[in-house]
Amino acid sequence: MMTPMRIVTRADLDGIACAVLLRHVVTVSDYRFTEAFPLQHGELAIQSNDIITNLPYAEGCALWFDHHASNEPKVPRPGKWAVAPSAARVVYDYYGHNRFPGCDRMVVETDRVDSATITAEEIANPSGYFLLELTINPKKPADEPYWRKLINLLFEANGEVEPVLQESETAQRAHVVLSELDEYRDAISSRSRLEKMVVVTDLRGLERVPAENRFLVYGMFPAAEVSIKLAEVHNEKGHMVKISLGRSILNTRSTVNLGELLTQYGGGGHTAAGSVHVPFGKEEAVYRELLTKIQAAS
Repeated sequence: MMTPMRIVTRADLDGIACAVLLRHVVTVSDYRFTEAFPLQHGELAIQSNDIITNLPYAEGCALWFDHHASNEPKVPRPGKWAVAPSAARVVYDYYGHNRFPGCDRMVVETDRVDSATITAEEIANPSGYFLLELTINPKKPADEPYWRKLINLLFEANGEVEPVLQESETAQRAHVVLSELDEYRDAISSRSRLEKMVVVTDLRGLERVPAENRFLVYGMFPAAEVSIKLAEVHNEKGHMVKISLGRSILNTRSTVNLGELLTQYGGGGHTAAGSVHVPFGKEEAVYRELLTKIQAAS
């Protein structure tokens, strides 16, 4: 009899797609959604039946699947790490496509969304898997029932997004995303500035952040090669500021390895995107250092 496994993953399209795939090959006992910070700092108790996906490795797990450059293992780990556009692709390749009937399109689209290989038109008018991604907000732990529902809906639909977007709650959340697109555009416009080739968006102090489209800033600031975003969050460590870095998907001249840069501050990510959480009040110095290093490397 197969041992039931707990899936430890991130609340984004890639993490949820990983969970959908794993339901095809293991018996799932539960899901645990988290971010890199608590996992890296031992704040989450890892069990011997855990499968960790789309997150850094943690000792004691049964299997681990990831693709973030900053998490490349120095010694062999159970599971697989690989250079890939998504963690879902790593899971898919590890088990083989024959194990996932009907899920090919979901993996391809997750690759596109997670690696930010989407078009300016898609950014301006989100649809399909990209729109579904925008309905998932990892900063809202109260949304966990929704994340679990998405896993079930995508599994039952064999990874097809259309029936999932037609489900009542998903449709309502998609409606909010689309209706708040102009509001988020206004927030970006009023709270962003271009510093050489870096666009800095400061959302600190904003009482309510509209539904976000993290790529929108690149269409609004076409001269920007890299983005820095600061936003207040409350997590296990208390009042923090999340500093997010990204390379433009439209102006692709920058070659700065952002994930590697962020590891110097306790964060991480891909070569083209990543983040770090800094205690509120200490973020200004970190942000200034990151800005200076990015500008110097470009």
